[in-house]
Amino acid sequence: LILKLYSFDLDILELNNSSNFKVIQNGNRVKIESIYKIDNILLYDNKGIKVNESSSHEIIIPKQGCYVILVRIKGQNYAFKLIYF
Repeated sequence: LILKLYSFDLDILELNNSSNFKVIQNGNRVKIESIYKIDNILLYDNKGIKVNESSSHEIIIPKQGCYVILVRIKGQNYAFKLIYF
């Protein structure tokens, strides 16, 4: 199963094409380390519903499951899958 995101107004890049940031997960907390300012972080569940949003470098996963995280750095969007259980 491969999850692909499509959008007409966003340019979504894959995580492995970027060296702009590092993702660190510790339990239900996900921290994004970047040399650039993080504009925002959005967390979507497997149905595509936004479940959390953050304008800092950290976001909380509300409960166990599969998620997509969208990170906006310097006007570019980076998306990746995350499983928390």
